[in-house]
Amino acid sequence: FGLLSLAKVVGETGDLSNYANPAKVWRRMGCAPFTHDAKTAMGSTWRRGKEGKLAAEEWEAFGYSPRRRSVAYVIAESLLKQNDGAYRKRYDEGKAAFKAKHPEYKDLRCHLHGMLLMVKMLLRDLWVEWNGRPAKQLV
Repeated sequence: FGLLSLAKVVGETGDLSNYANPAKVWRRMGCAPFTHDAKTAMGSTWRRGKEGKLAAEEWEAFGYSPRRRSVAYVIAESLLKQNDGAYRKRYDEGKAAFKAKHPEYKDLRCHLHGMLLMVKMLLRDLWVEWNGRPAKQLV
């Protein structure tokens, strides 16, 4: 995670001290569900355009931006390729647990779930460092 990635996150979120907690940053970056319904807890189940899911107008009302989500996943992809530390460990554990819980899911879906957990951990850590205060264990 370098200066360019930091600049992209700050460019998309603004001052991170304006967010009450890391979950608000996740939502801004498109990495968090937009309802409290357990059935819509992960990205693969709350994408727009699928039957019974949120309509495009509802996404816009929430302030969702595919560009911001893309920024988050590009950062996650680079972390995945170059990191064997805590973020890679979070990815590996999350992917394995998701695959064990849902053996019928394809590998790509499990990979994307692991990346989501990894980028949420990164955004949480960034929020904590930016604000100089601890966050509740959210990931």
